[in-house]
Amino acid sequence: MVILQQGDYVWLDLKTGREFDVPVGAVVKLCDSGQIQVLDDEGREHWIFPQNATNIKPMHPTSVHGVEDMIRLGDLNEAGILRNLLIRYNEHVIYTYTGSILVAVNPYQLLPIYTPDHIRLYTNRKIGEMPPHIFAIADNCYFNMQRNNKDQCCIISGESGAGKTESTKLILQFLAAISGQHSWIEQQVLEATPILEAFGNAKTIRNDNSSRFGKYIDIHFNKRGAIEGAKIEQYLLEKSRVCRQAADERNYHIFYCMLKGMAPEMKAKLGLGLAREYSYLTTGNCTECDGRDDLADYSSILSAMKVLMFSETENLEISKLLAAILHLGNLRFEARTYDNLDACVVVRSPDLMTAASLMEGIYGRLFVWIVDKINAAIYRPPTCESSVIRRSIGLLDIFGFENFIVNSFEQLCINFANENLQQFFVRHVFKLEQEEYNLEDINWQHIEFTDNQDALDMIANKPMNIISLIDEESKFPKGTDATMLYKLNSQHKLNTNYFPPKNSYETQFGIQHFAGVGVETRKRSPTLSSQFKRSLEMLMRTLSVCQPFFVRCIKPNEFKKPMEDLRGTCQRIVSARLGKQDDWQIGKTKIFLKDQHDMQLEIERDKAITDKVILIQKSVRRLKARTNFLRLRSAVVFIQKVWRGYRSRKNYQIMKSGFIRLQAVCRSRKYYRSYRITRHRITLIQARCRGFLVRQSYWKRLRAVLTLQAYTRGMIARRLCQRLRAERKRRLEAERQRLAEEEQLRNQMTVRRAKAEAERKHQERLLQLAKQQEEREREEKEEARRKKELLEQMEREKEQPVDHSDMVDRMFGFLGDSGPLPNQDGQAPAGFEDLEQTPGADEAEEEMLNEAPPLPDEEEEDLSEYKFSKFAATYFQGLSTHTYIRRPLKQPLLFHEDEGDQLAALAVWITVLRFMGDLPEPKCEMVLHDGSEKIPVMTKIYETLGKRTYKKELQELQVEEENSSADAQKRNSIRHKLVSLTLKRKSKITEEVTRRLTEGVDYGLQGNSMLEDRPTSNLEKLHFIIGNGILRPALRDEIYCQICKQLTQNPSKSSHARGWILLSLCVGCFAPSEKFVKYLRTFLKNGPPGYAPYCEERLRRTFVNRTRTQPPSWLELQATKSKKPIMLPVTFMDGTTKTLLADSATTAFELCNALADKINLRNRFGFSLYIALFDKFAKGPSLPKNDVIVAVNWTGVYFVDEQEQVLLELSFPEITAVSSSRGGKLQGQSFTLATIKGDEYTFTSNNAEDIRDLVVTFLEGLRKRSKYVVGLLDCPNPAGVDSTFLSFCKGDLIILDEHDGEHVMNSGWAHGINDRTKQRGDFPADAVYVLPTITRPQYDIVALVTMTPNQRRESLSLSQTSLSEMDKSKAYTLEEFSYDYFRPPPKSTLSRVMMTKARGKERLWSCIREPLKQPLLKKVLAHEELSQEVFEVESSTKAKDFCHNISGRLMLKSSEGFSLFVKITDKVISVPDGDFFFDFVRHLTDWIKKARHSRDGTAGVMPSLTYQVFFMKKLWTNTVPGKDSMADSIFHYYQELPKYLRGYHKCSREEVYQLAALIYRVKYEEDKSHFQNITRILKDLVPQDQIRLLSPEDWKRSIMTLFNKQSGKTAADAKLSFLKIIYKWSTFGSAFFEVKQTTDPNYPETLLIAINKHGVSLIDPKSKVRTDLTALFLNLKKFCSSAPCCLLCSFSSILLSQIQSNEFTLCIKSPSPWGAVGWLKEQRFRVDWVQVHLPGGQPPKTCSLNYNRMA
Repeated sequence: MVILQQGDYVWLDLKTGREFDVPVGAVVKLCDSGQIQVLDDEGREHWIFPQNATNIKPMHPTSVHGVEDMIRLGDLNEAGILRNLLIRYNEHVIYTYTGSILVAVNPYQLLPIYTPDHIRLYTNRKIGEMPPHIFAIADNCYFNMQRNNKDQCCIISGESGAGKTESTKLILQFLAAISGQHSWIEQQVLEATPILEAFGNAKTIRNDNSSRFGKYIDIHFNKRGAIEGAKIEQYLLEKSRVCRQAADERNYHIFYCMLKGMAPEMKAKLGLGLAREYSYLTTGNCTECDGRDDLADYSSILSAMKVLMFSETENLEISKLLAAILHLGNLRFEARTYDNLDACVVVRSPDLMTAASLMEGIYGRLFVWIVDKINAAIYRPPTCESSVIRRSIGLLDIFGFENFIVNSFEQLCINFANENLQQFFVRHVFKLEQEEYNLEDINWQHIEFTDNQDALDMIANKPMNIISLIDEESKFPKGTDATMLYKLNSQHKLNTNYFPPKNSYETQFGIQHFAGVGVETRKRSPTLSSQFKRSLEMLMRTLSVCQPFFVRCIKPNEFKKPMEDLRGTCQRIVSARLGKQDDWQIGKTKIFLKDQHDMQLEIERDKAITDKVILIQKSVRRLKARTNFLRLRSAVVFIQKVWRGYRSRKNYQIMKSGFIRLQAVCRSRKYYRSYRITRHRITLIQARCRGFLVRQSYWKRLRAVLTLQAYTRGMIARRLCQRLRAERKRRLEAERQRLAEEEQLRNQMTVRRAKAEAERKHQERLLQLAKQQEEREREEKEEARRKKELLEQMEREKEQPVDHSDMVDRMFGFLGDSGPLPNQDGQAPAGFEDLEQTPGADEAEEEMLNEAPPLPDEEEEDLSEYKFSKFAATYFQGLSTHTYIRRPLKQPLLFHEDEGDQLAALAVWITVLRFMGDLPEPKCEMVLHDGSEKIPVMTKIYETLGKRTYKKELQELQVEEENSSADAQKRNSIRHKLVSLTLKRKSKITEEVTRRLTEGVDYGLQGNSMLEDRPTSNLEKLHFIIGNGILRPALRDEIYCQICKQLTQNPSKSSHARGWILLSLCVGCFAPSEKFVKYLRTFLKNGPPGYAPYCEERLRRTFVNRTRTQPPSWLELQATKSKKPIMLPVTFMDGTTKTLLADSATTAFELCNALADKINLRNRFGFSLYIALFDKFAKGPSLPKNDVIVAVNWTGVYFVDEQEQVLLELSFPEITAVSSSRGGKLQGQSFTLATIKGDEYTFTSNNAEDIRDLVVTFLEGLRKRSKYVVGLLDCPNPAGVDSTFLSFCKGDLIILDEHDGEHVMNSGWAHGINDRTKQRGDFPADAVYVLPTITRPQYDIVALVTMTPNQRRESLSLSQTSLSEMDKSKAYTLEEFSYDYFRPPPKSTLSRVMMTKARGKERLWSCIREPLKQPLLKKVLAHEELSQEVFEVESSTKAKDFCHNISGRLMLKSSEGFSLFVKITDKVISVPDGDFFFDFVRHLTDWIKKARHSRDGTAGVMPSLTYQVFFMKKLWTNTVPGKDSMADSIFHYYQELPKYLRGYHKCSREEVYQLAALIYRVKYEEDKSHFQNITRILKDLVPQDQIRLLSPEDWKRSIMTLFNKQSGKTAADAKLSFLKIIYKWSTFGSAFFEVKQTTDPNYPETLLIAINKHGVSLIDPKSKVRTDLTALFLNLKKFCSSAPCCLLCSFSSILLSQIQSNEFTLCIKSPSPWGAVGWLKEQRFRVDWVQVHLPGGQPPKTCSLNYNRMA
């Protein structure tokens, strides 16, 4: 019998007979009255008689108030565990340990226990150190992984609604926080959860966010513990929910979120409506969820998709697929049979639904694709070369046990998965632990547990298991539920875990799970069971290799209610303070108290609040005092540190200065000695080099002179020979005629008379021929004279000045300037005087113009209601009004969805303000001409269309504006006071400046990339505004609203006039939308009376002919100026001209029709208009070439050709004026440079104004920085010798020592040194001229500055005359000698001019500080034995020119067939003839570095690459031995010899003997001593395949015999004989390739490919049998070239394929197959196609080539 006392805690077993019937906890309230009164944990009272107290047991003390770890419970049973959880749950503690297992009770509310402070508290803590928490489990997972270097997993289980998904998200949050990296991948891992919840979670009866799939999240960590990726595995999505839901349940969240949050335009495009309109969403009669916000969730889903790299196209396709599922769910199908085939038709009445399985499959595939897409973003596969094995933490959030009234195959799979997890838990917690106890002989009491291994064996493990039987039956064509059930019953009816059907009519069976019995009723897809089984096995294998942690989630109630509501809280407070009495009662919503009770509660509350306030004050005061103390201590420590550092640094500086001085003295002595030695050696080297270069130059010139003489004499002799031959031909013809006439006359008269008569006629013909010859010579002289006069006339016309009278006004010159202040009123521009009247004044008389053919009048319409102010009040955003303002907008006037349109609208507003003069131009201290100013405005606008980067820019712009406005508000009060005080004291300041200062308007708009950061012209502004209106249709109404807003109540007449000009141009280019057109027409009608009809008519024309594609032209601007139509002269083919009137909206079709009407043309088909443009022109002193390039730098202006050869050089001190002008309406622009010598150079260019501005900029900048001025008049010292004033004469050069040119131009006095007298002093600035140069000017330029034009011409002519006289009488000098005997200086190029500008022009006879590249004397330069072959290559040298120079230096007859080859590392590549040499080398080295970097995978700086240049024969098409002896001796012999020695040619034994003797003679000439070592040198004489055919002695005897017969031959003759022999062979000049083949058995394995001018041949290496190929399939094998002068392609293996007509196919396997492509093209093979293959697992690339021989 149990003895109880009041207050004891007991277990009360009520024995209700329910399924889950456990004792409950209770406390004894009364036990003295014969009955025991107990109050259980649920608040119910029970009266028990002592004799019936068998259902009461005493409670262990540990179970009274609960424990954190339930292992410590004395009552370790089901009742004790449940009560412990209940006690902690009522105390708002939801986490409890059971050893290392965490039990979590769902609070159904967000508790404040997941803050960053809690994360820090639980970081690096063991389980038990802190109260139970989900963070503790996550922390132990993480640090166990770090410490033990082993993968971890956390298995989260529980029923639906228990909080598994939230626990998973909390663990992810903790891991992301403690990894410490906060990287993009962590954000992606966290953002995957909203997407998976949207597509895989749904509202159920038990849970508002129930996961309808299982997932395993594997989070990967690097060796530092930071998250570097993750991978998500999904299991068994509940696809049946797509088509049907239970009552009060919803479909997946994504459908409702999409219908709630999608934009109306997109919904209309997809045909979507509300959720209640779709059958698939209304099956459960629930479309709303109280705890979810579908609109906000949809935004979160889209944001997460952007983070996880879902593209816009993919999002659209997903939306389309979801919409298709909803639409298909509304369809109804009816069964039909057509031609004995089952089919269906769509009907309106519901008969038969057969599309559900299709929709489920589509959604299932979509969900799998989304998971794969997420994995593609967050999964980082480990690299192959990485030796560090990364670790991971797996989180398993999987569905719990399910048992419904009707269970399907999905429930079987779900319960099977839970069986496996239960077995994993049992094995880990009980089996493995108890096995370890047995192995270690530990005394322990065996723990009984439920082992579900038998159920697992029956379901999936043993043969003939349930899953295999279901899968097997599903594959049979005639399988049914009955046959499947029969097999299951026959196999498993004796198993205790299997429940067969009760009778033969039932088609269901049951399985005993660890959590209950499940009944399966339907079969499913034949592969679903095997797929799920394999996935589950992989999951269990993954979990088995990890250290597991278990989290069990528990659902506290079935009503999803939080822990405790306000009613219970209030009741508990009142009970604790007032006791359980009848003086207070609790109602439905209130507690009713008496006055004294209310007063008592208020006193208690005030007391509690006072205690807390005192505690807070105490803590704050302590914190404040400690903070002050720490600050003082830190300040004292800092002062001590600074003082000690200062004292140490001072001592260190003293010591350092002493050591530096000592080092300087020692180094100076060392360097001085080294300098003297080096200088002496360099002087000796220079002397020898100069002599060598002079001799080389002399011989080169001598050869050139001889060549010129020979060609000139030959030309003269050929002309004389031709003339004599013609004369001889004519005389022979005359003689033949004389003989013929004499023969004819013999029949008529005597022989003598006939001969005399024929001779007389013959002499007459000779006389006639002489006269004709004289006439021809006279005509030739006359023609030469006329050509000479014509050339002289052309030269005189060039010298005449250009007439600029026909040049038009500058573009937009009629707009006028706005003055120094933007709002200052002034006279309106010409042509717009009527705009000076205030809008709304009396209408002026309208001038009738002869305009283009008018359109039919529209019906009169009342537009009085369409006021612009009404439109602004309706559609403008924010606080924008319809009136004039002068500050930038914070947002566009109208709403725009596209961020690019919003940014463009703000840029257009700024441009409109600047165009109208309401906003100043941006300040630009220095403009860098990078070429962007030459790009047309329309092109710049077009490039901004479609960009996706404007959203971020717009956000940054808005943030800057908000910050600036906030700062302005902070400073507003103080600024207003200071400004008003300042304005009161300064009364002279204008009203406009006052208003600008008080408003504090910021006229800049920083951060807008569409605006130019430089001042722009009015034309550029106009093109920007109208271009945006043309290319951005959404901005057209915005532009019109901006202009109309600025024209409304505009107080500035100038700004008002400019605005109407802009509006008139806009209405002629693009039309507004239908929404705004009536408002715009009303605004135009109320405009200035002389201007409104013009604008309205242009608007009508634009509406008819649609929007323009280009901004207005110059002619249209002129027409706008005069408000008259454009007069277009049209010229016909017969020369007649007709003039037409047109406007901005006129089309070519209208002009053609008007012309046809004027000339009465009936058939108008095929006629069109054409525009003729004029050519460019240039005037001035003639240059060697017409097309030149202008180069400008700080030294001057250079005119060079396309190869950078300098044609004209003008320094800035020489330039006196620069101007630009137009050549006519249709001609280009030109600019003129005037020099101090009187020359004027005029050039035509489209960039003439830009060139002029650039030169002017340099002139002004150099003058500001100049240190050199020239005296313009005599300025003697006025105060004597000792005065501080400087005395100078006219033309003296003065060097500024204290100031610069800017000071001279802006002040009255300056200080300088007279270069002539070397005196120093002050001088007046207005008496000097500042030279635009920063280097010392030449004396001749300084002298010309102060001369008049006539004096300059006389001075130049005298200087030329004196130079010629000096040439006659000057003494013998090195300079004079250099002109005759030194080599010519190199050609002047732009790069050389830039480098040598500081030292003046190159003078070979003067002193220089650089080593010589060539000898000075010509004769030395011409001798090879005296000079080394050095070729000077410029940046403009092409490969073809380089080859030509080398050929000339080597005295080759022709450079045809030769080419340059560059060798870098192991690659030899030919240089194309048309490429610049250094450009090709640069591209080649960059390509090799990039290829090496990508192949090695290493980062860092690549080492510099060295290269060699080879000059070799490449094409042998026209090569004949003996034609060019130098080429034979230097190139042909040495390139053909290696191929012969490798045995590539087919030759006879006698030819081998003869060639060996010739090779020996080339190597050793007449020396026979080397025949003694014939064995060693035989490989250099005989082909390698024939060496073993004879013994060395036989070879020696045969070779010596022929060597003796060739006695007397030189090495050059032997080379020529060698080439003549092999020239007879068909393989001469071939490129050979050693290859292998394995496909065609008719050919040997090893082959030779020979390619030459005859084609491609296949050669057997042994028999040398040659076969012409038409089809090949090649694979690269090896590099087959060893001679340095031989360049061959490298192949590796060859495979033969089918033979076709005249082409064959190559398959080259090589790291660089393009080398073979280039080689084939160089050999004149046409490459028809190239296809690149990248086979899997093979690193080298493969490319197929189809090519044939060119004609």
